[in-house]
This record gives sequence, structure tokens and C-alpha cells, in this order.
Amino acid sequence: MPPKKQIALAQLKVGIFVTIALLLLATLILQQSWGLNWFTKSASAVTYLPDVGGLKSGAPVWLAGIEIGRVRSVSIVPPEVYPGNAPVYRRIEEMQGEIREIDPLKPGAAKMIDELQDNIRALKRQIRIVEVELEIRQQHLNRISRDSEVSIASRGLIGDSFIDISPGTFGGLPPRRGDHYLIEGLQQPGFREIMAGANDVVANFGVLSEQFKTITNKINPEKIG
Repeated sequence: MPPKKQIALAQLKVGIFVTIALLLLATLILQQSWGLNWFTKSASAVTYLPDVGGLKSGAPVWLAGIEIGRVRSVSIVPPEVYPGNAPVYRRIEEMQGEIREIDPLKPGAAKMIDELQDNIRALKRQIRIVEVELEIRQQHLNRISRDSEVSIASRGLIGDSFIDISPGTFGGLPPRRGDHYLIEGLQQPGFREIMAGANDVVANFGVLSEQFKTITNKINPEKIG
């Protein structure tokens, strides 16, 4: 074989080897970054939550502290997609009807209206409009049952969010919805509720500090001595 053809063949082999190596590297990167699993059997699951706290596609899915899958997608969907929103909307309509029936001239009417409006706001925060699709490794699927619940957790105070699934105690897999297993989401306080609670603690600490200062000012050092 002429030297030129030998060189061309060697270059072709090197090119094929480099291409295969790059494809394998890209596959590994996608698998680790986006949670794509092409070499393991997996099952699809879905859950609905009112707030996911910055959860992103590719985030890990944990069960009892062990990673069993990845988040495939996070998207906002119409409220009617999740059947559990219907009772919440009915209760909101009932409260709005109660507000319309209140006589504004009646004593205490303003307070009643404010309380009903606060309850309506709380109910609106329970409406689940975020759909989270999960990819769970097949070998771990039998540890998830009908009463398992999905919650959002994070690594540390400001760490990345991930999905945490409780093992559950009820026999049988979660119900299916199309090609997905439907796992119920656990209602959790959002960032605003947590910050509001923290502000209350700080405010109460300030009140206690002022009371302590008042008590110490009333103490007569001469009598103590």
C-alpha cells in the first residue's frame, strides 16, 4: 500500500476514534447534568406542587437519603390539569359569596371581610400549577407506594433544591396517569412564609429586649448593694 494511502487510513482511524470518544463524553455529561439515563431502565412519575423553590431539570430525586433518579422537567400548567385544585376553587368561590353577603354597615363587618380575604389568599397559595416530571430508576420503584409524598428539600439554607420522596406504608404502586405514576406532593411553607416567621421571631425578640431593658432600668443599684 502506498505511504499516502497508509497515512490517510491512519488519519481516518484516528478521526473515528476521536469522534466516538467525544460522543461518549457528551453522553456522560448529559447524563450527569440533565439526568438522562440511556443505559438503565427507568419509570416516569409526575407530581404537582404550588411552589418548587427554584427546582430545576436535572435535580436529583432522593428516597430515604438515596438518589434514585432525576427531575426530567419543571413546567407551569393550567390549574385544571391537577384534579385536586377543584375543591380549592370551590372553597374560594364560597368565601367570595360570603363576602358579598356581608352587610358592610354591620358591626365587625370589616374584620370579617379581612379574615375571609386572608383565608382566600391562603387557599390561592395552595393551588398547584407546577408540574414536575421525574425519572426514577426501575429497581427503586417498588419502594414507592400509594401514600408516598413528594417534598422539596435543599442542601443547606441556600443550597440547590432537590426532590425527596417518602417511602410510604401503603401497599401497591401509586396510581397511573397516562404513562406516568402520580405521586402526591406535600404542601410546604414557601420562602415568603419562612421569612414571615423569621420576622415574627425577630420582632418578638425585640419586644423581649425592650422589656428586659425596662426591668433593668427600674432596678436601684444602691438597694442591691
